Amino acid sequence: MKRTVRLLALALMLALIPIGAFAAPGDAVLMTAEPGESLDLNYSCSIAVVGDVLYILREGVSLSAYRVGDEGPTVLVDSMPWDAAVKPAKLIGGDELWAIDGDNHSLWRFDPGALAFERRTDLDPNAMTFDYQGFHIISSIDAPVFFEGAVYLRVQNPDSFTSDFCRIDVDTGRVEKFAVQNVSAIVPFAPDMLLLGIGEGVVWSLSEFNTATGQAKKKWDLAAQYGDLFGLQYDRDTKMIYLARGNEILRSEDFSIPKGVAFLPGSVGHNNTLSALLPGGYYVVGFADALSVLNTDPAYKPTRTLRLDAWLDSDQLIQRFIRDRPDIVVEFVDAPNSGRMEDLVLNMSGPNRLDIYAVGSHMDFQLLARKGYVADLSGSDIIAAQIQRMYPDIQELITADGKIFAVPDAYRATSYAYNLRNFRRSD
Repeated sequence: MKRTVRLLALALMLALIPIGAFAAPGDAVLMTAEPGESLDLNYSCSIAVVGDVLYILREGVSLSAYRVGDEGPTVLVDSMPWDAAVKPAKLIGGDELWAIDGDNHSLWRFDPGALAFERRTDLDPNAMTFDYQGFHIISSIDAPVFFEGAVYLRVQNPDSFTSDFCRIDVDTGRVEKFAVQNVSAIVPFAPDMLLLGIGEGVVWSLSEFNTATGQAKKKWDLAAQYGDLFGLQYDRDTKMIYLARGNEILRSEDFSIPKGVAFLPGSVGHNNTLSALLPGGYYVVGFADALSVLNTDPAYKPTRTLRLDAWLDSDQLIQRFIRDRPDIVVEFVDAPNSGRMEDLVLNMSGPNRLDIYAVGSHMDFQLLARKGYVADLSGSDIIAAQIQRMYPDIQELITADGKIFAVPDAYRATSYAYNLRNFRRSD
């Protein structure tokens, strides 16, 4: 039987850092997925901010509310359920808290005094649904905001794969469409003015939209210099624009050159991501396995970075480290993957070396150890105890002179079977 082991090798420059809870004041994780699962941010979770309160809608049947400060989140409403007849499915923040039902047939207004949603507006059932190849399909609703007495949102057409930028009159339910294409984000900006993110699912540019005239004016072209951005937010008190890219939150004052103010967990991307902004610069972001609040004060921006092999971006232990150590930036980099020892040594000895590599068991770790390219992990009692429990042949792969230089991350056994009669006939 053949055994194949994938190993983690730590470059010499890396010192092992114990996992602990380190965060900027106010940083918090509000929701996490079950082990091995992910948060379904498109359907099972919705967030909205009204004033200084963050609302979270779970599964369309339970509402929570938080106020956030340097001391951490304060729970105002804890998982408030409601009667089955109340059907808000996606929250709408802004000047007031509203919601739209899962069939796009009605708008619901939240009464903070009664802590209840009340059905306020019936919508034209044909305005945000489509007949496609004999099926009645509900449109996807994105980026909704309640602003100056109306709801603005993006309505996805599953037939043409295009989207419409719309305004809903909350008194009559009338849906008005505007000639603005590829709207990906909508945030309040100034009286009679919205700030729109323009792009196909991302933010390539920013436009000002005059709600009185229904006209948009391009304000800032971002794509050429900053690539695909997401998570557009705006603080009307400080006039700060917030955007995100990769694992970084950017902030711009009045359309000036944006500066990085905080880092996002390594698993965040523009797909399947929620974002919101609370007063004081607390940025709320939801991604694959967590909904978190991050303090964007640049004074708390991490200065340490770990460069990891991109093969490890979905490793559960690495993702746990990212959540537990927000003071350390984890960057995933494509490492040499040719399987050749020469390429690995060249990368480890060069200026662009990584801190942790994912390599196969065919690599000669004794050679790497003698050349001083990998760190001695023997000082970790946890690692040493785990290695002692493994097969002797695996221990031989990753040790030299009694020292440990790699940690097995994955193990695969391959067996071969043959027909003895046919084997003998072939002689």
